[in-house]
Amino acid sequence: MTQAQAPSTVKVEVGYAGGRKGPYREHLAPETSLTTVRGNAMTHFGVVDSTDAAGNRIVFTLTDGNAPVDLAKTVDDLATGKHERELELRLIREVIAG
Repeated sequence: MTQAQAPSTVKVEVGYAGGRKGPYREHLAPETSLTTVRGNAMTHFGVVDSTDAAGNRIVFTLTDGNAPVDLAKTVDDLATGKHERELELRLIREVIAG
């Protein structure tokens, strides 16, 4: 009897409600950090963390459902235990009063 092998990549999709493009989609190596996913998605959507004229910080948070993800983890860490090797994440724009 042969053992099923885990897929060599994790399918990642990141949506952003304020984006004019479709979702960021990629098949990534399991060891890819969520920091990298966040950065790639931000580049895809053309957004950056910044400060507005009133001194408020504009920060983009990567979430799984309604919970922010731990950026120190990998896509494999987040995909472990899910039925499919797929992640559906969101990028949320937050304004932090300055």
